Amino acid sequence: MSLVKNLLAGIVFGSLSLPSIAVLPESGMWAIGAELNGKPGRGIQVDSQGGKTLILTYFGYRPDGSATFMQASGQLHGGKSFTGDLVEFKNGRALAGPVRDGETAGVVGPISVTFESATDGVVSLPGEQPQKLVRFRFEDFHQRLDRSFSVVTFGSLATMTPGYMAMKATADTLTIEHVLVNQANKVCTFSGDLVQVGKGFNSAGKRECNFEFSAPRYRIENLQVDEFGMLNGRIHYLNSEGLPFGSPDDLAGVCQGGGSVFMLPDRCSARQLGLE
Repeated sequence: MSLVKNLLAGIVFGSLSLPSIAVLPESGMWAIGAELNGKPGRGIQVDSQGGKTLILTYFGYRPDGSATFMQASGQLHGGKSFTGDLVEFKNGRALAGPVRDGETAGVVGPISVTFESATDGVVSLPGEQPQKLVRFRFEDFHQRLDRSFSVVTFGSLATMTPGYMAMKATADTLTIEHVLVNQANKVCTFSGDLVQVGKGFNSAGKRECNFEFSAPRYRIENLQVDEFGMLNGRIHYLNSEGLPFGSPDDLAGVCQGGGSVFMLPDRCSARQLGLE
């Protein structure tokens, strides 16, 4: 059994990409929160490149009702703050029209965004008061979470602890049984809420372990499983008052499909991840 565990740990270590320390905004479609009502409206496409450069594409309407798009680009400061000029364009190529270069119509005004997390923030548009900005959700990723995973938790002192997590996810609840490998059968159970934010989830609730000096509460941020079955997230350990109990752990793992390859669980299939 120890040989199997060691082989499993090697596969986990070798196949995982380490989670990023900085929480950068997710690239994709973002919506102005108060205007998100299911009807055609305004929004902002966020493109983060290299952790430093940010490109914002605003799409909306002119006073006469015609559609327009504008862009701003520049540096993302501290992984959370952006300020730039919102520029409008004109005279570009029309659908089925001849090749024609667009040109700058003018600078509409300044735009600034402060990202409070990878999936929400506050935007200030020219001539408007600051408003909520949220990552727009196109798909439901609950199915990807409702799985078992081979995992590694990465501590603040570069410690790495292998283990297994069996997750049960409903529309608004999450339960995790976390077994620590080679830790004298140490097991922790997490049970709390589940809130989808962008392509990830947040969760907070109770944590019960069969060993002493364990945090009784937790908060998980940006828990997600990508299309390759790779799990990432960050776990904050809290005391009974909800205050930090030690340093948070970064979490990484790989989805277990349920079959076996050389006595080890195989990877989740595309069908199991909801891609077919």
